[in-house]
Amino acid sequence: MTEIVARIKEAEAQAAEIRRLAQQSAKEAEAEAHRQGREAVAQAKEQAAREAAQLVDRARQEAEALVAQRCAQADEKNRTLEKEASSKIDQAAALIVERIVGTK
Repeated sequence: MTEIVARIKEAEAQAAEIRRLAQQSAKEAEAEAHRQGREAVAQAKEQAAREAAQLVDRARQEAEALVAQRCAQADEKNRTLEKEASSKIDQAAALIVERIVGTK
């Protein structure tokens, strides 16, 4: 009978040790999962920051190109208006001279 009790106690001790090792392993696995999760979040944040910087840079380049295009268009319009005004100035001066000479 004592032998049976001894075997039961030994089996209980082995079960307790297996349980302790399983709990320890579970804690280690949980800690590793948390570490990997934090690492994944940090990498995702870094990637998002890089992508955001690229988007801002691309938007800035597109805006600069658009501004340059609009400036070129404005310069061309300005030259056209100057040519039109220049040709009309001569006509206006001739009309003024004609009116002044004609009224005297």
